[in-house]
Amino acid sequence: MPIVKFGTHSFKCDEGQNLYQLLIHKGVGVRSSCGGVGACGDCFIKVVSGEESLSEFNITEKHYLGNVYHLTKERLSCQVKVNGDCKISLE
Repeated sequence: MPIVKFGTHSFKCDEGQNLYQLLIHKGVGVRSSCGGVGACGDCFIKVVSGEESLSEFNITEKHYLGNVYHLTKERLSCQVKVNGDCKISLE
Protein backbone atom coordinates (compact mmCIF):
# COMPACT_ATOMS: atom_id res chain seq x y z
CA MET A 1 0.00 0.00 0.00
CA PRO A 2 1.64 3.28 -1.13
CA ILE A 3 2.36 6.07 1.33
CA VAL A 4 2.16 9.74 0.37
CA LYS A 5 4.18 12.01 2.66
CA PHE A 6 3.06 15.61 2.93
CA GLY A 7 4.79 17.81 5.48
CA THR A 8 4.62 15.94 8.78
CA HIS A 9 1.73 13.78 7.58
CA SER A 10 1.79 10.34 5.95
CA PHE A 11 -1.27 9.05 4.11
CA LYS A 12 -1.78 5.45 3.04
CA CYS A 13 -3.65 4.99 -0.22
CA ASP A 14 -4.63 2.36 -2.75
CA GLU A 15 -2.30 1.79 -5.67
CA GLY A 16 -3.53 3.84 -8.62
CA GLN A 17 -5.45 6.30 -6.42
CA ASN A 18 -5.85 9.85 -7.70
CA LEU A 19 -3.61 12.20 -5.69
CA TYR A 20 -6.05 15.15 -5.72
CA GLN A 21 -8.88 12.99 -4.39
CA LEU A 22 -6.63 11.55 -1.68
CA LEU A 23 -5.51 15.00 -0.51
CA ILE A 24 -9.04 16.42 -0.46
CA HIS A 25 -10.32 13.34 1.42
CA LYS A 26 -7.56 13.82 4.02
CA GLY A 27 -8.46 17.50 4.51
CA VAL A 28 -5.50 19.03 2.68
CA GLY A 29 -6.48 22.38 1.16
CA VAL A 30 -5.55 21.91 -2.49
CA ARG A 31 -6.50 24.84 -4.75
CA SER A 32 -8.84 23.99 -7.61
CA SER A 33 -11.35 25.99 -9.60
CA CYS A 34 -12.63 22.97 -11.54
CA GLY A 35 -13.02 20.42 -8.74
CA GLY A 36 -10.17 18.23 -9.93
CA VAL A 37 -11.16 17.48 -13.52
CA GLY A 38 -8.06 18.96 -15.18
CA ALA A 39 -9.67 22.12 -16.54
CA CYS A 40 -8.01 24.86 -14.48
CA GLY A 41 -4.37 24.03 -13.70
CA ASP A 42 -4.68 25.28 -10.10
CA CYS A 43 -4.08 22.04 -8.17
CA PHE A 44 -0.35 21.85 -8.74
CA ILE A 45 1.93 20.15 -6.25
CA LYS A 46 5.70 19.75 -6.14
CA VAL A 47 7.21 16.26 -6.16
CA VAL A 48 9.93 16.18 -3.51
CA SER A 49 10.79 12.49 -3.97
CA GLY A 50 9.36 9.33 -5.49
CA GLU A 51 8.57 10.68 -8.97
CA GLU A 52 9.04 7.16 -10.35
CA SER A 53 6.10 6.07 -8.18
CA LEU A 54 3.67 8.45 -9.89
CA SER A 55 1.88 8.17 -13.21
CA GLU A 56 3.59 9.77 -16.18
CA PHE A 57 3.42 13.50 -16.90
CA ASN A 58 0.56 13.84 -19.40
CA ILE A 59 -0.71 16.24 -22.07
CA THR A 60 -3.10 18.05 -19.70
CA GLU A 61 -0.22 18.82 -17.36
CA LYS A 62 1.97 19.93 -20.25
CA HIS A 63 -0.80 22.32 -21.36
CA TYR A 64 -1.05 24.01 -17.95
CA LEU A 65 2.48 23.66 -16.59
CA GLY A 66 4.62 23.64 -19.72
CA ASN A 67 7.39 21.26 -20.61
CA VAL A 68 9.74 22.00 -17.71
CA TYR A 69 8.72 19.27 -15.24
CA HIS A 70 12.31 18.02 -15.06
CA LEU A 71 13.26 21.45 -13.63
CA THR A 72 10.24 22.42 -11.50
CA LYS A 73 8.96 18.97 -10.42
CA GLU A 74 5.45 20.48 -10.48
CA ARG A 75 2.49 18.25 -11.31
CA LEU A 76 -1.29 18.67 -11.37
CA SER A 77 -2.55 16.56 -8.48
CA CYS A 78 -5.79 15.77 -10.33
CA GLN A 79 -3.78 14.10 -13.11
CA VAL A 80 -1.50 12.03 -10.86
CA LYS A 81 -2.08 8.39 -9.92
CA VAL A 82 -0.06 7.11 -6.96
CA ASN A 83 1.64 3.76 -7.60
CA GLY A 84 4.21 3.79 -4.80
CA ASP A 85 5.68 5.86 -1.99
CA CYS A 86 6.29 9.55 -2.62
CA LYS A 87 6.76 12.86 -0.86
CA ILE A 88 5.05 16.06 -2.05
CA SER A 89 4.61 19.70 -1.08
CA LEU A 90 2.12 22.43 -2.04
CA GLU A 91 4.69 25.10 -2.93
